[in-house]
Amino acid sequence: MGLKLTWNNDTLDADISLAANGDLTLEEGLETMAIVCLFTDRRANDDDVLPDYNSPEDPGSGDKRGWLGDHYARPIVEAMLADATKGVLTLPPVSRLGSRLWLLERAKATSETLNRAIFYATEGLQPFIDYKIASAVEVQARYLNRYAMLIHPRVLQGNSALLDRQYAYAWAAMAGNAAAPSPSAIPPRLVPPPPGPVNPWI
Repeated sequence: MGLKLTWNNDTLDADISLAANGDLTLEEGLETMAIVCLFTDRRANDDDVLPDYNSPEDPGSGDKRGWLGDHYARPIVEAMLADATKGVLTLPPVSRLGSRLWLLERAKATSETLNRAIFYATEGLQPFIDYKIASAVEVQARYLNRYAMLIHPRVLQGNSALLDRQYAYAWAAMAGNAAAPSPSAIPPRLVPPPPGPVNPWI
């Protein structure tokens, strides 16, 4: 059991949930884990093109982001687990925390961007499988408008859905795009991406 995070599809961010009496809300479910897996910044791969990269002459910050504990915490946890279980239990394969959705900050609303979002979200949810919480994860995504998409993850154990949620995500607004609409301007109706390479939103 831990603190419960709730994703707000109007403000496009997560916050700690409070009960009616002002107390912190706890949960035993999986939504907080899903929010952390999807919407915290996983470290970029060495061959990823970072959003602020322009050219070899203007390479940008070079900041791959990520969580410090991915590198430094694992050896400590491995040693503690081996000692406590006499080597019977080991950590699952390395799963970096978060997702690479942040790499889309300067991407346009194309079918390729949508496919990348699905791949990054699925990759981010891999810890559910690594830790044997789920047997599979499925992700669908659709555009809400030029700057926002709806990400729909399903975390499955056999034929049962342990988690089935929809999260509005605005990558362009996070990049500081001055033309991005306010959250209240994002229509609730799903607009599927147009077929083929032609995109009228660009």
